[in-house]
Amino acid sequence: MNKMTKTLLGAAICAILATSGCSSNRVENFDKVNDQYTAAISWMQNSTEYRALCYQAFNAAYAHLKQVASIKRKKNAKPLAVVMDLDETVLSNTRAFVAMVRNSKSFNDYSAALQEWQSKGKPEIIPGAQQFIKQVNNLGIKLFFVTNRTCDSIGNTESILQIEGISYDNPIFCRATVLDKSPRFVTITDAYDVAAYIGDQVTDFPTLTNDMGSATNLDRGSPAASQMGINYFILPNPVYGAWLKKVHPDYFSLSPDGAQKAMRNSIKP
Repeated sequence: MNKMTKTLLGAAICAILATSGCSSNRVENFDKVNDQYTAAISWMQNSTEYRALCYQAFNAAYAHLKQVASIKRKKNAKPLAVVMDLDETVLSNTRAFVAMVRNSKSFNDYSAALQEWQSKGKPEIIPGAQQFIKQVNNLGIKLFFVTNRTCDSIGNTESILQIEGISYDNPIFCRATVLDKSPRFVTITDAYDVAAYIGDQVTDFPTLTNDMGSATNLDRGSPAASQMGINYFILPNPVYGAWLKKVHPDYFSLSPDGAQKAMRNSIKP
């Protein structure tokens, strides 16, 4: 997750995106900003298409893993592993998003709401995630969660996963200080052959970046594009993500009118 962080519609939109200048002052007309997210949240909660895309990603990943697991491996080969994000990949935070857009008067309110949600909230499980994790465990493949949830809030996360019957036997790679997941990916790949990465942001994958002009983005024909659906499996998330930096580099520093204008100007005829 990149340079704007501090909320899950604000750290998941300010935590995934980066530590930017999310304003600490209340601002007028913030409903204009909240309204921009309402349709996306409604789509995630109400559409069959959203659920279908989640199942499609997990089914494709499982088919790939079955094939990989069936191949006879060399005697000294590293054991297989799967790396998964948590938010909007295993855990759905749409209920937190609803509270945020109904009650927030500034981006700072997003941050406060997220901190409380991560420590006390009860997210639901993303469609297909629980079954997929059982399938990974049945294949004997190691499962690692790499998340930008802070390590201070990980206790509640672990309790939720246990309550939901999600089984894993490795520590969660939470965020201590650095948002960039690359060092945590390297720790895993030093000992394991990662057969699949699963997430909802480009920063959940080791060779993808948020730089739209980089060779590591998903422009047609890029090497990174060839990994999608092969080793990389992405779930839909229209609420937050690195794309907001494309809308405006300092989106979370904008006034409500500025944020609305930037969103309108980002669409092309």
